Amino acid sequence: MARVDNRAEIAAYSAVNLGSRYQRSFGHHSMSLRVQLLNATNSHNWYVANDGSLALLESRRALAYIVFEF
Repeated sequence: MARVDNRAEIAAYSAVNLGSRYQRSFGHHSMSLRVQLLNATNSHNWYVANDGSLALLESRRALAYIVFEF
C-alpha cells in the first residue's frame, strides 16, 4: 500500500541484482575488484520510497570498484 488510508496500491515486482568480487594479493598488499549489475532485467516499476512517496525504480546500471589496501 502506498498511503495510510490504503487508497493507492502498487503491484509487487522482482528486481535482479548481480555481483561478483575478485581478490588478489601483491606481496604485502591486497587488491579487491567488485563488479555489480543492478536491475539486470531492466524492469520499469514504481516503489514506495522511505518518505511515503512513489518513485520509479532506476534502470539497469553497472558499477565497478577497485580497492587497494596498503
